[in-house]
Amino acid sequence: MKPRRLAIALVMTLRQLLRNRVALVLLVVVPIAFQAVTLETAPRRDVIVELASVPEAEMAMAPPTYFPKRHVRPEDRRAVVEEPARSVTLIFVTVATVGMLAAYVALTLMQRNASSTLRLVLCGYRPWELLAANVVAFLCVVVALSGVAAGFLLHVIGGVRPAVMLLGLLLAGWVYGCYGLLVGAALRTELAGLLCVVLLSSLDVMWLQNPMDYAEAGARLLIRSLPGHLPSQVSLVGAFEDYEFGRQALGALAYGGALLAMAAVVFAWKGRVRRDPSAPPSPRGEGLNPRSALPGGVDQRGP
Repeated sequence: MKPRRLAIALVMTLRQLLRNRVALVLLVVVPIAFQAVTLETAPRRDVIVELASVPEAEMAMAPPTYFPKRHVRPEDRRAVVEEPARSVTLIFVTVATVGMLAAYVALTLMQRNASSTLRLVLCGYRPWELLAANVVAFLCVVVALSGVAAGFLLHVIGGVRPAVMLLGLLLAGWVYGCYGLLVGAALRTELAGLLCVVLLSSLDVMWLQNPMDYAEAGARLLIRSLPGHLPSQVSLVGAFEDYEFGRQALGALAYGGALLAMAAVVFAWKGRVRRDPSAPPSPRGEGLNPRSALPGGVDQRGP
């Protein structure tokens, strides 16, 4: 990789992102608005929740015998804590918001930058260099977004380990950002990609990963396989208890890495440049078929 070419691709990507100033403002306003509404509407009572990532062997004390009421196999037993419902709900809304917005930014970078991506590919850039620029750009957004959201959380509910809670938000942005890259590379239309992002993040983090719902869930293996499971568990452990979180953090990094690898394969396949068989070979790039060089399947024709 040539650092100069990567720097040029990153600068162009950031410029495309910064031109949409309304979206940048919304990236700050939306999390705070969601958190404020949740803070006002959440029930003001304590709830008993189950930390799905903490096995019984790592707990400081045995779980209460009255929770859960149904029979639970020994290998499925997890830590049980009693915390304010407002705090639990606020954390999950925050994780879901960060993940949703990170996925949207990554989706936008992949789909709306198709024209500039085409020009760079025809100028000799490799698709993976452009993908690396998109990854760095959305990670910058994730860091800023997680910092603002974590600051609000700390101001309202505090936390046992604020750094771990912030790490959970960063991991949520990482996993869902990579998911957004994959969706943006695979789908052509922005509406279809936006639906995939919003539906999965809402179903995953805001519903199934909520410990108040998870405690009575049946298909727990399915819930644990979703992208929001490990990041939300890291945030919960950091907010409420002093349990180990290293395996969950590494698992979230690996999960996002797998999504990024799939996005890279799709992006490289759709970003390949073919030579038009009707044109003679030329070292200057004439005869290249620009339609085959469009990541995301955008259909644009050359002059």
